[in-house]
Amino acid sequence: MFIIECGFKTNEEIAVCLGIARDFIELTYPWIQVVLGISGIGTLALVSMLVWMLKRLRKDVERRQTDLTNLQNDVIEAKTERDDALSRARSADKMVDILSEQLKVATGPLNEALAKANEQATRLAGLVAAGLEASSGDSAAFWSRAPERRKDDYQTAIRDSKPILLFANQKGGVGKTTLSANLAAAFADRGERVLVVDLDYQGSLTNLMRAEANAQAGDAPSTVDLLLGDTLPAHWPQLVLEKVRERLHYVSCWYSFEKLERNLEYRWVLKNTDDDIRFRLSRALLAGDIQDCYDRVIIDAPPRMTTGFLNGFCSATHLFVPTVVDNVSAVAVGTFARQFRELRAVLNPQIEFAGIVGTMTTLRSANGPFELPVVAEAAAVSAEKRVRNVLNSNAEFFIRAAVMARTSKVSYSAEEGIAYLQAPETRPMFNALADQIANRAPLRG
Repeated sequence: MFIIECGFKTNEEIAVCLGIARDFIELTYPWIQVVLGISGIGTLALVSMLVWMLKRLRKDVERRQTDLTNLQNDVIEAKTERDDALSRARSADKMVDILSEQLKVATGPLNEALAKANEQATRLAGLVAAGLEASSGDSAAFWSRAPERRKDDYQTAIRDSKPILLFANQKGGVGKTTLSANLAAAFADRGERVLVVDLDYQGSLTNLMRAEANAQAGDAPSTVDLLLGDTLPAHWPQLVLEKVRERLHYVSCWYSFEKLERNLEYRWVLKNTDDDIRFRLSRALLAGDIQDCYDRVIIDAPPRMTTGFLNGFCSATHLFVPTVVDNVSAVAVGTFARQFRELRAVLNPQIEFAGIVGTMTTLRSANGPFELPVVAEAAAVSAEKRVRNVLNSNAEFFIRAAVMARTSKVSYSAEEGIAYLQAPETRPMFNALADQIANRAPLRG
C-alpha cells in the first residue's frame, strides 16, 4: 500500500498534515486544556490559534488548487493548440498533395513539349552536323543522300520516258546554253516537238528564247519556280510553258529561282520537306502532260551543282557534256564524270553518260572526213580517257564527227535570237550535231 507523508508540496500531503494535526489535537486536547487552564489561557485562545492555522492551511490549499487548475487549463490550451497545429499541418500536407498533382497535370504538357523540343534540337543539331560534314567534301558527296519520299513509279516512268537530254558541265563559259538553244531549234525544224527547260537563274537561255519570240524587253518571268514548288499548281502546263514557235516551247528561269534553290537546299538539309526536293522537276517532266505532248526535252543546267542542277539530273535520261577542247577543260570533264558516277549510283541509275560535245573550236578536213585539229584532238583524247577510267568503259564518248565551231554568227546572233533560226549558214553545223545527238539519244515510241 502506497503511504503519503505529511508535507506542503502537494494537496495530498497538506491533507495528511491536517489529518495528523486533527488527531493530535483530539489526543492532546484534554492535556492542553489542563495546561491552558493552569497557565490561565482559556479555551478561546486555543480555538483562535487553531482557526488561524486552519485558515492558513486552507489558503495554501486554495492557492495550490488554483495553480493546479491554471496548469490544467494551460495543458488543455496547449493540447488544443497542438491539435489545431496538427490539423493545419494535415490540411497543409493535403493541400501540398493537391497542388503537386495539379502541378503535375499543368506541367505534363509542358514537360512533354520541352522533351520534344530537346529531341527536335538534338535532331536538328545532328542534321546540321551531317550537312556540315557532307559539305566539307565536294558537291556530289553533299547531294548523294539516298532518295526519300519520291514517287513510287519514278523508276518505271524515267525508264519509259521520251529522251530528256541534260546539257551540263560544272565548268562555265563552254557554250552550253548556245548549244542547247540551237539544238532545240534544229530538232524542232525537223518536225520534233521540243521543250527546253532553263535551270540557270542567270536566264541566258530564257533571253535567247524571248528574243526569238520577239518578247518585250524587261525582267523575264521564272516559270520554272512553279515546277519546283511544294505542290504542282492546278493547270500548271498553261502557267509554265511558253511558246517560241509552233513546235518549240520553253520553261523560263530568272533570278527569283536562286532564292527558291537556296530555300529548298536548306530545307532539304534539315529534312523539312514532305518529299525529296531533288525529284520535283521529274513530277512534271515525267507526267503525261509532257510525255504526250513533246518528242524531246532539252535541259540547260547551271554550271553549279545546285538544287536546279540536281532536279535536272534526276529528270534526265541522257547527259551530254559540252566542253571547250583544251587540256584545262579535259581535266574538268574528268572531274565531272566522277561526280556523275557518284550521283548516278544513288539518284538516277537510268541516266546515261551519252557524250562529250566539243564547243568553240574548229574542224579540219583531211582526205574527206572531218578531223579535229591536232591540239584539240589531244585534248579530246585526254577528256575521253578520263571519262573511260572513271566510268570503267571503252565507249567513244567524244563526238568527233561534229562540233560547235567558234563563229561570229553564233556569238552575235544571240542578241536577235537563236543562231540556227537567225543565221541560216549555221544550220549545217547544228544539223550535224543534231544527227550525232539523235543517234545517241534516239526518239522513243
